[in-house]
Amino acid sequence: MRAIFALLLPLAFLVGACPPPPDDDDTPPRVLSVEPATPVVPVTVSFTVRFSEALDADTVSGDVTADNLSVAIAPRSEIDDAFLSDLRNPPFSDSRQDDVVPVEVSVQGDFVTVTHTQPLLPLAAYTLAISENVRDEAANPLIGPDGLAAPFLYDFSTDAGAPEVASTDVPSNGIVPPNRKFFRVTFNQPVQNVSVDTLTLGGATTPAVAAVLMNEARTEATLVLDDAASGCERLAPQGQYTLSASSAIVADTGQALVAYSLPVTASAACDTAANTLRNVEAVAGEVAATVRFVTSKASSTEVYFGVAGGALDCLAASCPASGVAAGGSGGSFNHTAQLAGLTVDVAYDYLVVAEDEVGSVARAHGTFTTAPLPKITINEFLADSPDGVSDPDAEFIELTSFEPSATVDVSGWVVEETTAAGSVKSCTLPAASSIAPGGFLVMVPSSFDETPFGDVPDNVRATLSSWCGLNNEDITLSLKDASGRPIAGISTPSEPGNGRSLERTAPDAADDPASFCTSRSDVGPTPGRENGVVSRGCE
Repeated sequence: MRAIFALLLPLAFLVGACPPPPDDDDTPPRVLSVEPATPVVPVTVSFTVRFSEALDADTVSGDVTADNLSVAIAPRSEIDDAFLSDLRNPPFSDSRQDDVVPVEVSVQGDFVTVTHTQPLLPLAAYTLAISENVRDEAANPLIGPDGLAAPFLYDFSTDAGAPEVASTDVPSNGIVPPNRKFFRVTFNQPVQNVSVDTLTLGGATTPAVAAVLMNEARTEATLVLDDAASGCERLAPQGQYTLSASSAIVADTGQALVAYSLPVTASAACDTAANTLRNVEAVAGEVAATVRFVTSKASSTEVYFGVAGGALDCLAASCPASGVAAGGSGGSFNHTAQLAGLTVDVAYDYLVVAEDEVGSVARAHGTFTTAPLPKITINEFLADSPDGVSDPDAEFIELTSFEPSATVDVSGWVVEETTAAGSVKSCTLPAASSIAPGGFLVMVPSSFDETPFGDVPDNVRATLSSWCGLNNEDITLSLKDASGRPIAGISTPSEPGNGRSLERTAPDAADDPASFCTSRSDVGPTPGRENGVVSRGCE
């Protein structure tokens, strides 16, 4: 008998590594871990879910057309009670199938592997959902932390995916002057290993490369060609070239760049027109300034600044301040630069430097003085007229002063309205407009109907012959003085609508959405007088 047992034991071990579940197994399975466990995962991710015990493989499926569907990946916005109910009662309907990412699911004992069979979107939020219909080998359902049958939900977000070249500054026709100095390549995410070996320009000749420069965000690389030994040409006139970015460039996640190449043709003659600067001005606030200027050619721009008469060291901040292109064409290209870290009532010198694509440099100097901003703010506005009154007849913008004693002349001041789509409209205050200390000034259209609000005295009205027409949507309002200095503003998270205004909680409250509330239902909009939310609070 002992010999027979010795022969049977290996056979039993081969037939089944685990003994059959006991008839009295009443311990339900639960999820122990998910790998990867990071909240942001690659778009190529495959999940491994570990359970507390072996599962019945027949209850684990990612087939949306099957009666045993129990595992799904869907955009997080789709996960609600209706979705979970449908997952609990499979199969999915045709319309629900469109909501999920197709997956393949495999089961090995207490491990389940979930692999998507169609690409996940980059920078997107998803949920891995596992139904409580998943059961162990004793038919016990999946449970949640409270010990009751419940689905398991795992939220994750995808990374940016493989890095790609998003754009270059090469013209759409691919033609550049032979004396072009800079080639800028913008990536869709931060990248590493950008060098003269991985970002190249080759073809009719081999241009001498002086450097490859990266911006601070590591999203833009500039290939800088060396000056020509003689003449103006860095490229062979009418020569054919290819601007290339190799897959040796990688994202911070280690994913390789999608290899990129762009045909480039050098024109017959050099661009010898000088780059110039004009309309250079600085608009100073109390502790910051905006420098605006126009270049005659598309340019990269910088601004150096410092205390008047001293070094242009940007006050020990990151130097220089980078200019930002603000549109333009045909010999007129607009730029701005933001200068920060200033001190009120101090004079500053600044230097603007603009360099075009062929290396022509223009410079301009200027001086500005910071000064205290008047204590005037946008206190209330109404964009959607009440029922029974047509837009814009009851629209208004109320300004208020929290100056302690001085009356402020606001003649020529402007309120700019910017929509989410970027369109801009302006309302300009007429001459002889002023606001007394603690007083109000209500900007209204010439057709203004005060009926919904009671009397709005003439002495607090500023009637505009040309009204900007407030949009009934998310908007930003910016108040600027006659010299263009930004004084106050508000970006609305949502427009109140239907005759409700947006009111500041206190005249000196910060320019922040948290400082504004919808006008109270028991008070209503209050043009020309204290906001209801000041004394009674927000509803």
